[in-house]
Amino acid sequence: MLFIFHTALSLVYLIIAISSIIKFYIGWTRKKEFNKLDKALATTLLVTLYMQMLMGIYLFYTNLSTPVVIQNNSLEDRFWPVEHFFVMFFSILTAQIGFIYSQNIKKSTNKFKTLVIYYTISFILVVFSLAMILL
Repeated sequence: MLFIFHTALSLVYLIIAISSIIKFYIGWTRKKEFNKLDKALATTLLVTLYMQMLMGIYLFYTNLSTPVVIQNNSLEDRFWPVEHFFVMFFSILTAQIGFIYSQNIKKSTNKFKTLVIYYTISFILVVFSLAMILL
């Protein structure tokens, strides 16, 4: 059940990430003011990433996340989940650094620019990690 929720939250994250990157890009190019809704959107994106991480860690240690791949505890069977964890960890780290860095910037266009850059890098890492499942 938690695996299904983890997968569904991944789709929610993808929707939030795409919409926030587009919104922040529009704010950056049209020189809009950074408001509370923008901060809430940036925070929501981080919250979904952290929820994904916590569920992923739990699923990894209970061997529920990939029951077909993890049949025994051999190194070959653990490679994909460990690789996925580290790519996702760096994605969260990138998004968190971008969020913290943007909070210290006074000019709204620079806040939007910073969030677009860091959140796009984080999004690319997530998509790369999800694409590895299909390969």
